[in-house]
Amino acid sequence: MVVGDSKANELRVFDRGGAFVRAFGRGGSGPGEFSRVLWSVHALGDRILATDNGGRAQLFASSGQLLSSWGRPTLQRLVEPKRIGLFRGSGHAVQALDVSRDTAASSRLVSRVVLHERRGATGPTYETVVRSSAYARPTADDPDAPLIFGPTNEVVARDDRICQGHSDRYRIACFNANGTPLFVIERATSASHVTEAMRQLAREGYVNGNRRGTSNEVMERLRAEASHFRYPERVPAFGRMMVADDGHLWVSGFNPAEAIIGPKSERVSRVPVRWSVYAPDGAWVADIDVPARFVPHAVANGHLYGVSLDVDDTESVTVWPIVGAGGRRR
Repeated sequence: MVVGDSKANELRVFDRGGAFVRAFGRGGSGPGEFSRVLWSVHALGDRILATDNGGRAQLFASSGQLLSSWGRPTLQRLVEPKRIGLFRGSGHAVQALDVSRDTAASSRLVSRVVLHERRGATGPTYETVVRSSAYARPTADDPDAPLIFGPTNEVVARDDRICQGHSDRYRIACFNANGTPLFVIERATSASHVTEAMRQLAREGYVNGNRRGTSNEVMERLRAEASHFRYPERVPAFGRMMVADDGHLWVSGFNPAEAIIGPKSERVSRVPVRWSVYAPDGAWVADIDVPARFVPHAVANGHLYGVSLDVDDTESVTVWPIVGAGGRRR
């Protein structure tokens, strides 16, 4: 098990019993170092890909040996590149957006692109694997206030699987690492309305996330800003996605806590969150209620790995066994 500590800019490896094995990585701008906060960690087999929020990535073996160091992806015409996983064999999955302007309709047409990043003789190479259907974002009349609880692009890539969808509806398409379509999951959902309790959660999270060391004047400005947040009529059809080590796709229901702007302690659900599990062929397997105050990050070896927050908002790495009816492990 590998855990990323974002404050120490360090990766820590533990055995299956939870005993500490080794640590590697540190702050800095050189190979094996993170020049900003350690942002994400992806593990597959003996490889660990860790990125900082400046876009740099370090690829380690689980022994701590540095395998390669990568700068921020440089892609023509594509924006907001982000490494999102490791492919089987070699290479990384990179997500980026392709934005074109439709002047007649006063909107931006946005496509999501997943690319295979490899090490070439003269530097990184990028091959487009999957390109999603375009959707539009308004430009001319786009308000300054952010849209809270709006639908988002969700994509996950791991091993030999890429799954993506836009949460305005429950439709998730999955592909293999070569871009060949595998299956599409579609479900009819009765999307819930955005409630006043959700709006209050968003307002409080924003204020609490910025209140430390601020004056009364600044607090009033924060409350005023939060009062102008915009909300859709209905919540998204689904939330996050994960691909397990056995190829099962996990899809969560919409979790309003994860969508707010605020401190981590308030972006953790106070109630259990239901995740739907789909087999490698797309067939529904089960719905699993994940405990409150727990954020899942990975599914492997019949266990769910993540971070829990206690009543004092202290974080701890937590591993839950996945069990079925009658206590049978599944």
